[in-house]
Amino acid sequence: EDVFRWNHYLLQHPQERKTVDEARTFVFHLEQVLLETEKEEGWSVLERQYRTRVTCKAHLENHDKIRSLKELSHKKGIPHVWFIAAASIVTIILLAVVIVGSEKERQAVVLSTHNKATKNENAPLLLEDNGFVRTMAGEKKHIFLPDGSKVTMNAKSSLHLDSAFGKNARVVHLEGEAFFDVAHRKRSPFIVKLKDYDVKVMGTMFNVRSYTGDKISETALVKGEVEIILKKGSVNRLTLKPNEKAVVSTSSSGSRLQGNSQERIKSVPDISIVIKPLTIGNDGSSVVETGWMQNRLEINDETFEELKTKLERWYGVKISFADNEVKYFRFTATFEKESIEQALRAMQLTYPFQFSTNSKNQIQVGK
Repeated sequence: EDVFRWNHYLLQHPQERKTVDEARTFVFHLEQVLLETEKEEGWSVLERQYRTRVTCKAHLENHDKIRSLKELSHKKGIPHVWFIAAASIVTIILLAVVIVGSEKERQAVVLSTHNKATKNENAPLLLEDNGFVRTMAGEKKHIFLPDGSKVTMNAKSSLHLDSAFGKNARVVHLEGEAFFDVAHRKRSPFIVKLKDYDVKVMGTMFNVRSYTGDKISETALVKGEVEIILKKGSVNRLTLKPNEKAVVSTSSSGSRLQGNSQERIKSVPDISIVIKPLTIGNDGSSVVETGWMQNRLEINDETFEELKTKLERWYGVKISFADNEVKYFRFTATFEKESIEQALRAMQLTYPFQFSTNSKNQIQVGK
């Protein structure tokens, strides 16, 4: 939740990215030299300063604690200048702490939770080479890969690691939806293989949605850079920039004109790619493409027919239509803690439809 809160902040304030990246580098240096107990004590001091918004008065009141932290730094050989910097950019450091974590710490989390995973379905899992994992309807899973990368899988998805993962490249196969936080490896690109295209990265954060049977698939980039590599056509490579998404459709072909100046299109036989900016949610700050990570079901001007599969995956139900007219009702909404019945009743405020459910989680919708 913290990672996405701050990444959404950067989406709204891209001019702050340089400062955050500098703080990120600073935090990595700290984590390399401080013991775990010392880090806890240090972060506690910084956190208290953050809560007081680091006013001059608060800084003076914490002078003794900062001095103790400096003494620890001398014992560990950290240059004095680092802690002068820490006192001056404490707020940014704390921001960066929630954005990043060292690979060593992430691996430690894996080791401590791997044995508990069978008892707690929400615990992170460590996926070994040639490993396979699947989620059911209404289920999410957190996965750590052998290189330290983290994957969060959405409902009704499957992920398979290539048997040669990490040797020349880090290759995974995805069907469904997942968010990737990829560990940087300069000489080992990370490749997500999908039905109609591949996503190639070095180290970045992005979301991929590619379900079998869906008319379109999407790759939404939050941070870094990715390359979309199509498996058909002569024009088969496209680079995404942060806060852009690639919408890949297999139902059209040839050239098309697009009125929106923010969108650019490249078409190849049977496949078209539309590059769009990420969609801002109804609250004006969240991002629709990654809303599921915060347990938000985002509906953005979609027909009931388009929503059918999304609702089935989210709630683990089966939906059928008794009237064709209902399929074309359009909705925009955001659901978080609502049950399927509560969500449908809220949708009834837009269009007067009826629905009924049975004991087998089957829902029929009609006029």
